[in-house]
Amino acid sequence: MLNLHQTGDLMNLTPPQPAILMNMTHMPRAFAVLATLLLVGSLTACGPGASPTQTATQPSVTQAPVTQPPVPETSAPAPASEPASQAGASNTVIPVNQSFSDPQMGDQITIADFVPNFQLSQAMQQKYENGLNGGTMSLLHVIGTGGNQYANSITDYNFRLSCGANQNISAKDGVFDDEMTAAGFTPLPLTGIKYNGSGDGYIAFMMPGDPNPTGCVVKYTRAAATAAGGKAIPEFTTTITLN
Repeated sequence: MLNLHQTGDLMNLTPPQPAILMNMTHMPRAFAVLATLLLVGSLTACGPGASPTQTATQPSVTQAPVTQPPVPETSAPAPASEPASQAGASNTVIPVNQSFSDPQMGDQITIADFVPNFQLSQAMQQKYENGLNGGTMSLLHVIGTGGNQYANSITDYNFRLSCGANQNISAKDGVFDDEMTAAGFTPLPLTGIKYNGSGDGYIAFMMPGDPNPTGCVVKYTRAAATAAGGKAIPEFTTTITLN
């Protein structure tokens, strides 16, 4: 479209203004861009940023509980077997507490207590089954102080035990020391109680065929001797009731 401008009697043909032509030329494209923007905005409102009411509800998933396999029960280990001979288990200790002295030697001796039925371990019972013959062991507790007049020792050889049919039974020195120690009964040393010294310990006696010795007595004997220079020392003996 051309604008007609009149100047005097001549009419000049003036081309349209560039700005107007540009606006007119791009008008349809501008509308297209605006429509596109409006469409994009509408799609965005329905996308990930939409409100919870516009979003499809996801189904909830319930996880099944996990069942742990049962733990197998383990029984406690059985306690180790203890030796049959134990202090206080079946060992009755009878207090005696009787003392005597050897006037020639100056020895002082006390019979402190007596164990008529000492329980041996099963292994020792089997080992000495023939000797015991259904009987038992008895223990005698001796405390002593040796005199200083002559060189003499107090040993288990000086003691003899008599109970019922078993008379003048000598000691079993050293044979049952381990059993006695394990049960808390310290054996009398094999060397005994030396002169001018002191000591104490238990002496073991085997009582064949008698599982429960009663009416027991112990006899102490110190044999006669001859001292230096030919002096005769008479025998000394005494007896003490135990139960």
